[in-house]
Parts: sequence; structure tokens; C-alpha cells
Amino acid sequence: MNRIQDRSTNLRQQINMSDKELARLQQQFEQERIARQEAERLLEEKKQELLFATHQLHNARDRNQHYLDIVQTIFIALDNEGRVSMANRAGCAILGQSESELLGKRWFKYFVPLSAEAEAALRAFQLIVTGDSQSGEAKSEHAILDGKGHQRLIAWRLSALNDAAGQIVGVLCTGEDITERRQAEKELAHEHSLLQALMDTLPDHVYFKDSKSQFLLANAAMAKSFGVSDPSKMVGKTDFDFFTEDHARQAFEDEQAIIRSNQPLRTEEKETWPDRPDNWVSSTKVPLRDEEGNVIGTFGISSDITARRQTEAKMQSQVIELTTLNKKLSEAQSQLLQSEKMAAIGQLAAGVAHEINNPIGFVTSNFSSLKTYADQLLALVDAYEQGVAERIAQARQIADLDFLRQDLPELLSESQEGLSRVAKIVQDLKNFSRIDDTGRQLADLNAAMESTLNVVWNELKYKAEVIRELGDLPKVDCIPAQINQVFTNLLANAAQAIPVRGTIFVRSWLEGDHVCFEIEDTGHGMSEDVQRRIFEPFFTTKPVGKGTGLGLSISYDIVVKKHGGRLEVSSEPGKGTRFLIALPLVFKIRDEQSSN
Repeated sequence: MNRIQDRSTNLRQQINMSDKELARLQQQFEQERIARQEAERLLEEKKQELLFATHQLHNARDRNQHYLDIVQTIFIALDNEGRVSMANRAGCAILGQSESELLGKRWFKYFVPLSAEAEAALRAFQLIVTGDSQSGEAKSEHAILDGKGHQRLIAWRLSALNDAAGQIVGVLCTGEDITERRQAEKELAHEHSLLQALMDTLPDHVYFKDSKSQFLLANAAMAKSFGVSDPSKMVGKTDFDFFTEDHARQAFEDEQAIIRSNQPLRTEEKETWPDRPDNWVSSTKVPLRDEEGNVIGTFGISSDITARRQTEAKMQSQVIELTTLNKKLSEAQSQLLQSEKMAAIGQLAAGVAHEINNPIGFVTSNFSSLKTYADQLLALVDAYEQGVAERIAQARQIADLDFLRQDLPELLSESQEGLSRVAKIVQDLKNFSRIDDTGRQLADLNAAMESTLNVVWNELKYKAEVIRELGDLPKVDCIPAQINQVFTNLLANAAQAIPVRGTIFVRSWLEGDHVCFEIEDTGHGMSEDVQRRIFEPFFTTKPVGKGTGLGLSISYDIVVKKHGGRLEVSSEPGKGTRFLIALPLVFKIRDEQSSN
């Protein structure tokens, strides 16, 4: 204010002004002062606003930098010359340098190794900074060199950076490290290739399906069977694309049930096709799980069993035929068994008749004597009744009572013994030849052996001395009539094997849960070739008409097949033969009907 007054005084002195002009000038100066004060105030307000804006800008930049630093995504800002103008913490970490060390370095020269992908990224960068890119953005995958000099594969997104006026001042490169992901994908692809190769070597159908029963993977055999040129072309398809509606629906429901229940399914099913004959498969389907164990689909293996099914049907028909034939064979075998038994009886008939004739002969003679004795006694009785002493004395003399008292008991005892001998032979023969007695029962096989010896005794007694060495045996669960036939066949063979006179040993003993019989002769023996064939049907070393060759074959069938036992032979030419029969105490073979 003082300065204005001084100026006014000076001006008044310098210029001769009127008071009116001076007043006008002072008023002008006052207005300028007020305007200047207002300008200074506005300037101060603008200054404060600028300071506030600068502060806010710094805060925003700090926040943005913080946000960029806390994320794992790589942020690298490049100017128009490709120099690094900004890098976040993730970018600095992967490059192994601080931001200050990175600033100003040429990105494509120092950090990007040469490759086709890197050249494509450089061209994209140039298009963006020159404004020739239509979108102002680009994507690429190329490697960079990390702080250790190793290449890391990064998925990049390039975006233009604009200033306030909209001018392009650089490019922001946003990157994601996908090195491990690509390596995992590569390994997964390799495993997938190996799995596909392994699956393709299998002749069975192998496949994976998702939760909607869509194919995820199938092997070559399945693709070929389904009429698909490449297994990959089955991906995304379902059974409805190949089978009839009914079969596809059933397969879909089965797979959905597996997913719901988390349980496998094994089945044999008929596949029905719309344009070709049906076929049968054996399928195993199991739940398909992810890494956490969640069921995400199904895995299956199917084998074509059409040929097996056809074979089974044919075999079933053959089984029916074989059952019928087996029944007929069993009947024929039974008839053959009985025929062989009757043939043996026929061979022994003469001897049995002779054995019966002996006691019958002396019984007949004794009865003749008995008749004479009876006539004499009756005559003596008549004399006593008449009371004539002379006739009584004559009758007593003729009767010779002293002799009758001595001879009559002996005659009756001898006759009784002869009749008992006949009765025993007849009973043994009846037991041996009984046709209908083929049921199982507990039998005393020592007694069966004695009975058989009685039947064949006439054939044995002229050829050999029979030495019995029978031990104590429990009763055996068996078919006695069949065991009798085995004993008969072996004893008859033993007698026939002795040329003139020899010995037959008959032994029995208990061995564990088996009873054993041994029939040994001192005959001419057998060679090894003959021993190997003696149980073959119709094999015989006897002259024509002397044997059927069925005796030992039937014996083997009875002991081994019908009773579950053992029939063994040991022989040496010139030293005799030994047959061993071992029978289990408990009947181990099912009845004939069950076996059939």
C-alpha cells in the first residue's frame, strides 16, 4: 500500500496530473491489487489440489504396485523400444533380479531365447506399439531365461499401454508360468499313449466312460468291432450310437447303478445290434475314480464268448445224448458184469456139482443103510407084537441091536454133516450169484472171502494149497456181491496161473482207513508188458475159448471206479503174482445215478 502511495507521489511529481485523473488511477490500482490477491488465493488452492493429487497418485501407484507384487502372475511393462519399465515381484523372482536391475534392459535381447515362438511374440509387440494391431492385444507362449539360466515356458498376454492423451507408450506383458503344467500334460499324453498302446494289444474290449456313459477311451479291438476306424472317434459317443435301443438302455442303467452304488458288476450279456447278428460277451465293469476317490464314471472289459456259448449249447445237447448213452452203457455194463459172473459160475459149475455130489453120495448111501436098519427094527417090533419068542429071537439076531446102537448115531451124524455141507455150498452159491443184491451195506469181507473160497474150492483144491492169513477187520461199507466177484476172479486166475501144483496165500489186514486183501500165487508170473495191459477189457493171455479177457477189467472197475479203492499187481516171470485190493471203510463213490 505504501509502495503505491510512493509511486503515486512520484508520478504526481513527474507528471502534472489533475486530481480527477489521479483518483481514477488510484481506483485502477486498487482493482489490480484486489485481482492480484484473488489470483494468489486461487494459485494457493491449485497448489494444494496439486499436492493432494500428487499424494493420491503416489498412494495409488503404491497400491497398484502392492497389488501387482502380491499376485503370482508375472507383470512386465515394456516401453516402445522393448526396454523394461516396470516389473512386479513375481516377475523379478522368476528373472532372479530386482526391479532396479531390470529397468532399462531390452526384454527380447536379454531374457527371451531365440525360437519361432519368440519371434512371433516380437512381431506381435511391434504391431502393438506401432498401432497396427487391430485389438491392441496378443497372446503367445514362449520361453524366458530365469535367474538360473533355465528356460521357463510362460503363457503371455500382451496389452497396449496408453498415456492420458491415448498415445501408446509401451506394452504390458502379463505372464503365467506353465512349465510344470506343460510337462505334466506331456507326461500325461505319454502315459495316455502308453495306455492306449497297451489297450490296443488286448484282444478284449477295453473302455472308459464318464458319468453320462459317454466313451472317454476305447481300445482298437473295440473300435474295430464297433465298425469305427479310429478309437479316438468313439470319444463322446454312447452305446445308443451302436446298439439297439433295448440293449443300450440296459447297459446305461447298469453303468448308472455302478456309479450310484460304487460296486463292480460282472455279467454275461447278449449284445444286440441293429444291422448284424447278436453276440454274447462276458463283461466286468467297475467304478472309475478321480484322484480324490470320487466316482466319475466306469471302466469296463468285455470278452466275446459267443463261440463258448454256442459250444455250451452244443455240449448241453451232447450231455443229454451222453446221459442217455451212459444210462444204456451202465445197463450194458451191469449185464456184462452179470454175464461175466455167470460165466465164472458156469466155469465153476462142474466143480460145485462135484462138491455137492460127494456129500450127497454118502448121504444117499447112509439112507440106504438107514432103510435096512429101519426094516430090521420094524420086523423086530412086529415080532414083539406077535409075542412069539422064537420069532423075536430071530428078529433080534437079524437086527443086531448092539451094532445098530453103535452105527446108527454115527450114520445119522454123518448124514447130517453131509446135508449141512450141501446147504452151505448152495447158500454160498446163492449169495455169490444173487442178481438183485447190488445195494450198499456193511459187510464182513473175511466172511465174504470164505464164502467165495467155498464156491471155487473144487477148482482150487486140485491145483494149490490155500493158506489163509486173515486178520481182524471191521465191517466195510460196500456192495458185497461185487466184491465177491472180484475175489472169485482173482482166485480163479491164481489157480489157472499154477501149472501143476502150488500154493495160494490169502491175506487180509487193516491199514489206516482201508481194509486190504492180498491174493498171492506161486504160478508162472507175468512180464511187464502183460502187467501193463491186464486191466484192459478183452485182453487175455489164455487160449481162445479159455477166457473172455473181462475178469480183471471188471474187477478193476468194481474196486477203483465203483468203490474208490485200489487194485494193484506185482509179478515176476517164474516167481508168481500178487494182487492187492485196498477198499475204503466208507463208501466214497456216489451212486450210479448221481455220477451220470
